[in-house]
Amino acid sequence: MKKLPQKNGYIALMSSIIIALILLGLAFSVSSSGYFYRFNVLNNEFKRVGLGLAESCVNSALLKMAQNYTYAPAVGGDIVPVGSQTCNIKSVTYGPEDPVTHQKTATIETQAQYRGSFSNMDIHATVRNPTIAPIVPPPPNITIGAWNEASTSP
Repeated sequence: MKKLPQKNGYIALMSSIIIALILLGLAFSVSSSGYFYRFNVLNNEFKRVGLGLAESCVNSALLKMAQNYTYAPAVGGDIVPVGSQTCNIKSVTYGPEDPVTHQKTATIETQAQYRGSFSNMDIHATVRNPTIAPIVPPPPNITIGAWNEASTSP
């Protein structure tokens, strides 16, 4: 019987193991980035829904201000149902009324939470006193000056 040399195939075996490990690492990194990208897209969708809820609260607050010139939410805020979700009118603060134009500025702060995503809105509007006889043609009761997403934390 002939004795085979001991060192044949060692380099080929080690090369194939190293190449397999490199390919395995590459496949893992590509699949994990896709996995985390899915959650980023999902969080963006939750944020969009939360912003829609917060904007619904702003519209509700504007309606209440148009119906009641001195509207102010309760101390903890007014909870507004929007479909199966809710949002919160946190505060409505007024500046002093201008004696000439009979208008005052209002700042509306709302907040909505949807699946862990908080959305805050900060609106500045001018509200006209409806008890004063309007000029012809009458100006609008409420004029929106700024409509922004606030960057405050919950």
